[in-house]
Amino acid sequence: MRKVRLIGDIHGAFKYYRHLVDGAETSVQVGDYGLGFNSKTDEDQLAWSKLHPQHKFIRGNHDSKLACQVFDSYLFDGSVDHQNKIMYIGGAWSIDYFLRREGRNYWADEENSQDDFDRFEETYKAFPPRVMITHDAPHGVPEKLGLLNPDFGGSITTRTGFRLARLSHIHKPELWVFGHWHKSADQVIDGTRFVCLNICEARDLDLDTLELT
Repeated sequence: MRKVRLIGDIHGAFKYYRHLVDGAETSVQVGDYGLGFNSKTDEDQLAWSKLHPQHKFIRGNHDSKLACQVFDSYLFDGSVDHQNKIMYIGGAWSIDYFLRREGRNYWADEENSQDDFDRFEETYKAFPPRVMITHDAPHGVPEKLGLLNPDFGGSITTRTGFRLARLSHIHKPELWVFGHWHKSADQVIDGTRFVCLNICEARDLDLDTLELT
Protein backbone atom coordinates (compact mmCIF):
# COMPACT_ATOMS: atom_id res chain seq x y z
CA MET A 1 0.00 0.00 0.00
CA ARG A 2 1.47 3.36 -1.09
CA LYS A 3 0.46 6.32 1.03
CA VAL A 4 1.22 10.02 1.21
CA ARG A 5 0.22 12.21 4.14
CA LEU A 6 -1.49 15.45 3.10
CA ILE A 7 -1.25 18.37 5.50
CA GLY A 8 -3.17 21.65 5.61
CA ASP A 9 -1.80 25.17 6.12
CA ILE A 10 0.75 25.35 8.93
CA HIS A 11 1.67 29.08 8.85
CA GLY A 12 5.16 28.55 10.18
CA ALA A 13 4.26 26.14 12.98
CA PHE A 14 7.24 24.02 11.97
CA LYS A 15 7.69 22.20 15.27
CA TYR A 16 4.10 21.00 15.18
CA TYR A 17 4.44 20.21 11.47
CA ARG A 18 7.34 17.87 12.25
CA HIS A 19 5.04 16.09 14.69
CA LEU A 20 2.37 15.80 11.97
CA VAL A 21 4.73 14.13 9.49
CA ASP A 22 6.18 11.76 12.07
CA GLY A 23 5.65 8.18 10.94
CA ALA A 24 4.71 9.14 7.38
CA GLU A 25 6.77 7.63 4.59
CA THR A 26 6.19 10.76 2.53
CA SER A 27 4.00 13.85 2.76
CA VAL A 28 2.82 16.94 0.91
CA GLN A 29 1.86 20.16 2.69
CA VAL A 30 -0.64 22.22 0.68
CA GLY A 31 0.76 25.74 1.07
CA ASP A 32 1.03 28.55 3.61
CA TYR A 33 4.07 26.68 4.81
CA GLY A 34 5.19 29.96 6.34
CA LEU A 35 8.41 30.90 4.55
CA GLY A 36 9.65 34.46 4.21
CA PHE A 37 8.49 35.87 7.53
CA ASN A 38 11.53 35.04 9.67
CA SER A 39 14.99 34.26 8.29
CA LYS A 40 15.99 32.25 11.40
CA THR A 41 13.01 29.91 11.26
CA ASP A 42 13.45 29.62 7.48
CA GLU A 43 17.06 28.53 7.99
CA ASP A 44 16.11 26.04 10.70
CA GLN A 45 13.40 24.52 8.51
CA LEU A 46 15.76 24.37 5.52
CA ALA A 47 18.29 22.42 7.58
CA TRP A 48 15.55 20.03 8.74
CA SER A 49 14.16 19.56 5.23
CA LYS A 50 17.57 18.59 3.87
CA LEU A 51 17.49 15.66 6.27
CA HIS A 52 13.86 14.82 5.38
CA PRO A 53 13.51 15.39 1.61
CA GLN A 54 10.52 13.04 1.42
CA HIS A 55 8.34 15.69 3.07
CA LYS A 56 7.31 18.06 0.28
CA PHE A 57 5.28 21.27 0.14
CA ILE A 58 3.68 23.69 -2.31
CA ARG A 59 3.51 27.41 -1.68
CA GLY A 60 0.55 29.40 -0.46
CA ASN A 61 -0.21 33.09 -0.65
CA HIS A 62 1.53 33.42 2.72
CA ASP A 63 4.87 32.17 1.42
CA SER A 64 7.69 34.02 -0.31
CA LYS A 65 8.28 32.35 -3.66
CA LEU A 66 11.99 33.18 -3.44
CA ALA A 67 12.25 31.65 0.02
CA CYS A 68 10.49 28.49 -1.19
CA GLN A 69 12.77 28.01 -4.17
CA VAL A 70 15.87 27.22 -2.10
CA PHE A 71 14.16 24.12 -0.69
CA ASP A 72 14.68 20.84 -2.57
CA SER A 73 11.40 19.71 -1.02
CA TYR A 74 9.46 22.52 -2.71
CA LEU A 75 7.06 21.37 -5.43
CA PHE A 76 7.13 24.09 -8.07
CA ASP A 77 3.84 25.39 -9.42
CA GLY A 78 2.72 23.30 -12.37
CA SER A 79 4.92 20.33 -11.49
CA VAL A 80 3.59 16.84 -12.19
CA ASP A 81 4.12 13.47 -10.54
CA HIS A 82 3.71 11.36 -13.67
CA GLN A 83 3.81 8.03 -11.85
CA ASN A 84 0.86 8.89 -9.64
CA LYS A 85 -0.83 11.35 -12.04
CA ILE A 86 -0.75 14.24 -9.57
CA MET A 87 -0.39 17.92 -10.48
CA TYR A 88 0.61 20.66 -8.03
CA ILE A 89 -0.26 24.37 -8.23
CA GLY A 90 0.36 26.78 -5.35
CA GLY A 91 -0.45 30.42 -4.79
CA ALA A 92 -3.66 32.33 -4.05
CA TRP A 93 -4.99 35.84 -3.51
CA SER A 94 -4.85 37.40 -0.05
CA ILE A 95 -8.13 39.04 0.85
CA ASP A 96 -6.35 41.09 3.53
CA TYR A 97 -3.47 42.23 1.30
CA PHE A 98 -4.19 45.89 2.06
CA LEU A 99 -3.39 45.27 5.73
CA ARG A 100 -0.03 43.71 4.90
CA ARG A 101 3.39 45.06 4.00
CA GLU A 102 4.98 43.99 0.72
CA GLY A 103 8.17 42.00 1.17
CA ARG A 104 7.46 41.44 4.84
CA ASN A 105 4.18 39.55 5.08
CA TYR A 106 2.80 40.00 1.55
CA TRP A 107 4.31 39.20 -1.84
CA ALA A 108 3.06 40.73 -5.09
CA ASP A 109 3.61 37.43 -6.94
CA GLU A 110 1.41 35.49 -4.51
CA GLU A 111 -0.79 34.49 -7.47
CA ASN A 112 0.62 32.91 -10.60
CA SER A 113 0.47 35.10 -13.70
CA GLN A 114 -1.83 34.52 -16.66
CA ASP A 115 1.22 33.31 -18.63
CA ASP A 116 2.01 30.86 -15.84
CA PHE A 117 -1.53 29.52 -15.93
CA ASP A 118 -1.37 29.22 -19.71
CA ARG A 119 1.65 26.94 -19.28
CA PHE A 120 -0.07 24.97 -16.53
CA GLU A 121 -3.08 24.50 -18.79
CA GLU A 122 -0.95 23.07 -21.60
CA THR A 123 0.62 20.62 -19.16
CA TYR A 124 -2.80 19.77 -17.73
CA LYS A 125 -4.14 18.96 -21.20
CA ALA A 126 -1.09 16.88 -22.11
CA PHE A 127 -1.07 14.92 -18.84
CA PRO A 128 -4.63 14.93 -17.38
CA PRO A 129 -4.13 14.37 -13.65
CA ARG A 130 -5.97 11.89 -11.51
CA VAL A 131 -5.32 14.09 -8.47
CA MET A 132 -4.91 17.87 -8.13
CA ILE A 133 -3.16 19.31 -5.08
CA THR A 134 -3.46 23.08 -4.91
CA HIS A 135 -3.43 25.81 -2.31
CA ASP A 136 -6.69 27.41 -3.41
CA ALA A 137 -9.75 25.83 -5.04
CA PRO A 138 -11.55 26.40 -8.34
CA HIS A 139 -13.94 29.34 -8.25
CA GLY A 140 -17.39 28.29 -7.03
CA VAL A 141 -16.15 25.28 -5.06
CA PRO A 142 -15.60 27.08 -1.71
CA GLU A 143 -19.13 28.46 -1.85
CA LYS A 144 -20.60 25.03 -2.57
CA LEU A 145 -18.61 23.58 0.32
CA GLY A 146 -19.75 26.28 2.74
CA LEU A 147 -16.25 27.67 3.20
CA LEU A 148 -16.91 31.38 2.67
CA ASN A 149 -16.37 33.65 5.65
CA PRO A 150 -19.35 36.04 5.98
CA ASP A 151 -17.05 38.63 7.58
CA PHE A 152 -15.35 39.01 4.20
CA GLY A 153 -18.52 39.19 2.13
CA GLY A 154 -19.53 36.80 -0.62
CA SER A 155 -17.68 34.92 -3.31
CA ILE A 156 -14.83 36.84 -4.99
CA THR A 157 -13.48 35.91 -8.41
CA THR A 158 -9.69 35.78 -8.27
CA ARG A 159 -7.25 34.91 -11.02
CA THR A 160 -6.28 31.69 -9.24
CA GLY A 161 -9.85 30.57 -8.61
CA PHE A 162 -10.92 31.42 -12.16
CA ARG A 163 -8.02 29.61 -13.82
CA LEU A 164 -8.34 26.55 -11.58
CA ALA A 165 -12.05 26.42 -12.48
CA ARG A 166 -11.08 26.53 -16.14
CA LEU A 167 -8.83 23.51 -15.58
CA SER A 168 -11.64 21.64 -13.86
CA HIS A 169 -13.88 22.24 -16.90
CA ILE A 170 -11.24 20.88 -19.27
CA HIS A 171 -10.77 17.68 -17.27
CA LYS A 172 -12.28 16.45 -14.01
CA PRO A 173 -9.76 14.78 -11.70
CA GLU A 174 -11.02 12.08 -9.38
CA LEU A 175 -9.69 13.97 -6.33
CA TRP A 176 -8.84 17.62 -5.67
CA VAL A 177 -7.20 18.52 -2.34
CA PHE A 178 -6.56 22.09 -1.20
CA GLY A 179 -6.15 24.29 1.88
CA HIS A 180 -6.30 28.10 2.18
CA TRP A 181 -9.85 28.29 3.58
CA HIS A 182 -9.04 27.10 7.12
CA LYS A 183 -11.96 24.69 7.36
CA SER A 184 -12.49 20.98 6.77
CA ALA A 185 -14.75 19.90 3.92
CA ASP A 186 -15.19 16.78 1.80
CA GLN A 187 -17.76 16.58 -0.98
CA VAL A 188 -18.18 15.31 -4.53
CA ILE A 189 -19.07 18.08 -6.99
CA ASP A 190 -19.68 17.30 -10.67
CA GLY A 191 -17.74 14.06 -10.48
CA THR A 192 -14.71 15.33 -8.56
CA ARG A 193 -14.19 14.76 -4.86
CA PHE A 194 -13.05 18.06 -3.34
CA VAL A 195 -11.31 17.93 0.02
CA CYS A 196 -10.38 21.07 1.95
CA LEU A 197 -7.85 20.57 4.75
CA ASN A 198 -8.14 22.70 7.86
CA ILE A 199 -5.11 24.32 9.49
CA CYS A 200 -2.69 21.55 10.57
CA GLU A 201 -5.14 18.86 9.48
CA ALA A 202 -3.43 15.68 8.28
CA ARG A 203 -4.96 12.91 6.19
CA ASP A 204 -3.32 9.89 4.58
CA LEU A 205 -4.01 9.28 0.90
CA ASP A 206 -3.75 5.78 -0.56
CA LEU A 207 -2.19 6.41 -3.96
CA ASP A 208 -3.68 3.26 -5.45
CA THR A 209 -7.32 3.58 -4.34
CA LEU A 210 -7.43 7.35 -3.54
CA GLU A 211 -8.97 6.49 -0.16
CA LEU A 212 -8.38 9.19 2.47
CA THR A 213 -8.05 8.34 6.16
